[in-house]
Amino acid sequence: MMTILRTASDGHRYRPGLFRAVEQFEGPMYYEQRAQAHPIPTATNSWNRVEGAADRVLGDFNALSIVLGANPRNPIGQPTFERLLQSHSALISRVAEFIETISENVAACFVSPGGRVRVAELRPSRRHVDLICNALKHNQNILTPIVGESRGGVVIPGFVVFEVTPGGVQRPNPLIHNIRRAFSFAVEIRRTLAAAYVVGENVGRLIGTASANNGCQRNDESEARRVQLLKQVSQLPIDIFPFEGSRDMPLWEFPESKLTIRQSGGRVAAAPAPIKMITTFTPQIGALSFERP
Repeated sequence: MMTILRTASDGHRYRPGLFRAVEQFEGPMYYEQRAQAHPIPTATNSWNRVEGAADRVLGDFNALSIVLGANPRNPIGQPTFERLLQSHSALISRVAEFIETISENVAACFVSPGGRVRVAELRPSRRHVDLICNALKHNQNILTPIVGESRGGVVIPGFVVFEVTPGGVQRPNPLIHNIRRAFSFAVEIRRTLAAAYVVGENVGRLIGTASANNGCQRNDESEARRVQLLKQVSQLPIDIFPFEGSRDMPLWEFPESKLTIRQSGGRVAAAPAPIKMITTFTPQIGALSFERP
C-alpha cells in the first residue's frame, strides 16, 4: 500500500505529487495536439476547488461538534448537521472532478497522441469516491444523517447514502453500503482527501520527475493555508462506528512539518457494540416504505 510523505523542504508544498512532476518536467508535452489546456493551470484550478471544499467541510464539522457538545440529546435536528451533509457532498464532487481531471486531461498531456493513458491503481483508488459522487449526481441519492451514541457519552456523527428502488423502497444504496451500513465523518473526510493524494501521486509517477530542486523552494500564502488545512484533517476525531475499523480509516499524521498519508491503517477509537444508532426518515419522491440501515 502506498505511503505518501511530505515535508517543508521536499518541493511539493504539501500538494499531491503530480504538481512537482509537471513543474519539473523537461520533455515534450502534447496538450495542443490533444486539444487540451496546459496541465499546470488545469490541475491547479481543480485542486484549488478541492481545498476550498475541504475548508468548508472542516468548518461545518467543527460547528456541529460544538453544537453536539452543548446539546447531545437532539443531534439529528441540528441545522449544522444539514450544512455538514451539503458541504461533504460538495467535497466528494470536487475530489471526483479533480481525480477525473488529472487522470484524464492532465495525464494525457504527457502521452503522445494515439498512446494510451495508464495511471496505476486508478480504479481501486477512486472507486469509493466515484460511487458516492455518481449516486448523488446521476441517481438522485441523498446523504441522510446518522449518529451513534455510546454508553460513554461519545456522539459520533455520520451519514447513509439512501436510494429509492423502482418498487418504492427507500434504503441504503447496496453498492455503496455493501459492507458498512453507515459512514462516520471521522473516516470519510480523511478517506475522500486521501484518494485525491493517492491518485495525484500515481499521475506524478506517470509523468516522471527529476530529483527535487531544494534550492527553489516557495513558501507562499497558499502553502501556509494548506498546512493549516491538512493539520485540521489530522486532528479530526478518531471515534468511529463499531462496524468500522483501522482498515477503513486512512493514516493521516502531521506532527511538526512531516505529513504522512496512507489510505488505510490509521488510529481509531471504535465505539463498543451495542451502540445506539439514530437516524431520520425524510421520504424522497416515490418512496413508499423505508429500510433502516
